[in-house]
Amino acid sequence: MRDVGVLDDTLLILIYDHGHSLGEHGLIGKLPHAQYPELMDIPLMIRHPSGEWAGTSLESWAYDSDLLPTALHLLGIQEPLPVDGHDLWQVGNDVSGERDFVTSSLQDYFRIQDDRYLYIGKSDGSEAQLYVLKDDPKLENNIAPDASEIVEALRTKLLDDAGGKLPDFDENSLRKIGPWYELV
Repeated sequence: MRDVGVLDDTLLILIYDHGHSLGEHGLIGKLPHAQYPELMDIPLMIRHPSGEWAGTSLESWAYDSDLLPTALHLLGIQEPLPVDGHDLWQVGNDVSGERDFVTSSLQDYFRIQDDRYLYIGKSDGSEAQLYVLKDDPKLENNIAPDASEIVEALRTKLLDDAGGKLPDFDENSLRKIGPWYELV
């Protein structure tokens, strides 16, 4: 972009869709029950043409749905319709939109993470994993069996974020959906 003379006129946004476990937790690949940081914490870099915030790093939760409102704002374009997501530039300026937690899902497993805990479990509440991030940064000690009140509070927050109900998954629906690369 520099070579063709458009770098200083171009907004660059780089994001990755997901990571892969490469031996962490004894796992290889992208596995629904293993929504650990190596799979879910992905890079997001924004380069403003003016160099605004160059070299700045933010510790804030973001979703891919935040990219559209952020790009529209930075390009000076009014949103033609309401869009999901937060303008990350405004979050960085402490205007609004900072999140207290993030949620995600992969097949019938769901995840919620805040500054203190990481919870992963199936949509029916089984296979719960709960980690205290400060005390267990490598996520080696699943305390879910001994912390049912915390698990329930995080599941309630997850359900509220999902609008009250998680999608139903059974063997037939998973087989119907199939891997992303199959034509159904």
